[in-house]
Amino acid sequence: MSIDEAFKQRVSQIVREIVGVDTTRDDIDMIETGRLDSLGLVELILAFERDLGVSVPIETLDIENFRTAASIAHLLDRLQIQGVRAHSPLN
Repeated sequence: MSIDEAFKQRVSQIVREIVGVDTTRDDIDMIETGRLDSLGLVELILAFERDLGVSVPIETLDIENFRTAASIAHLLDRLQIQGVRAHSPLN
């Protein structure tokens, strides 16, 4: 199953804003290049929950899921399909 292009573009936009990496190429390894560190990862996860409504469970925090914008989009798409939603503290 392919990822919705609008969803993929939104994920890329969030990655670009938080990490500051050029996401026109979604295969740039952000870990290997040193662009994504632990603080950036936390910021990304919070942005995905806030902006996309997708919660990232701790068991999915595998480095391979966060190497590239494409791998992040695939993870979030899979989580969205599974119905893993972020919970608002007000709910």
